[in-house]
Amino acid sequence: MAKRSLRSLLNDYFPDCKQQQQLKAKFLAFEASSDQVFKRSHLVGHFCGSAWVVDYHAERVVLMHHKKLQKWLQPGGHCDGDVDVEAVARKEAAEETGLDNLTLVVENIFDLDLHAIPEHKGVPAHLHYDVRFLFRAPEGARLVQNEESHALQWFPLSATFPTAEESVLRLQRKALAVIESSCVSS
Repeated sequence: MAKRSLRSLLNDYFPDCKQQQQLKAKFLAFEASSDQVFKRSHLVGHFCGSAWVVDYHAERVVLMHHKKLQKWLQPGGHCDGDVDVEAVARKEAAEETGLDNLTLVVENIFDLDLHAIPEHKGVPAHLHYDVRFLFRAPEGARLVQNEESHALQWFPLSATFPTAEESVLRLQRKALAVIESSCVSS
């Protein structure tokens, strides 16, 4: 897939719930608000890219126990000036899990999330405008943990996750719906 602007991705994202529709409008407005919104130095908030990665058979998903946030989350991170949020999500997945050669399951945005990040080491509290993509790992892919997490592991996609984070549970529900309605699993 050719590189697409965030505005193009957002315009082609047709969420089926009111919350995601409202987030889409907020993300479009934020993207148009400044040419700095992809930079971590934009302290009001900035865009991030996340990867919801299922295994080759679409039976498990990888989660990491994030050191800084002390939560089980999907891999992802700051755009740091890169306007290609899908590439950011891929890069973060590779850095944080060792997984590369990921295949998009959904050819556009999978989910949007706007969440507050608390003040940490002199960086004031700010917002993450998180653009999320659904990826599939290649067959036989192995996890490699990095320094950003306490733990990294595959969890059965249909199991109870070790988190109460609604944004993670929403990703789980959405992924199960996509997988059940398609031929993603092999």
